[in-house]
Amino acid sequence: MNIPGIAKVEFIEERYITIPLISDPSIPISLEGTTIHNWETLEAFPGSVGLASSGKDSKAGIYFTINMNGFIPGINTTSLQLLTRLFQRKHIYKVTDVNGQKYLIGNNEFRPKFEYASGNGPAPTGKRGYSFKITLKSPFDLLFIE
Repeated sequence: MNIPGIAKVEFIEERYITIPLISDPSIPISLEGTTIHNWETLEAFPGSVGLASSGKDSKAGIYFTINMNGFIPGINTTSLQLLTRLFQRKHIYKVTDVNGQKYLIGNNEFRPKFEYASGNGPAPTGKRGYSFKITLKSPFDLLFIE
């Protein structure tokens, strides 16, 4: 499943949220009253974020891989500190597409892997910033948030 047009990416440390038990992943979950801290916004370059998921059958059962890629413009210490924090794998992500549909990536048991790389285009007008990739392997596909 490819989700076109990601408008917003937010994150929260997993210690500040309790995800409800998931009995049926096709039913949207409510996050009302589950957080004790505010969600923070990952300031990605507009139009740079892509989100896709795929399922695979294995001997252990079906598992899903969720991938999100994007770009954060500018190279500075504030962005680098944030990326280093996200690299610790202690965060859960809430993603909103251009239609307003929200998705949850990760939970208290299955936390996404966050990777990043700095980029400095060879031309003076080249793209400068950080590319990032968020990957989650889980028994659940993308979870819808109501």
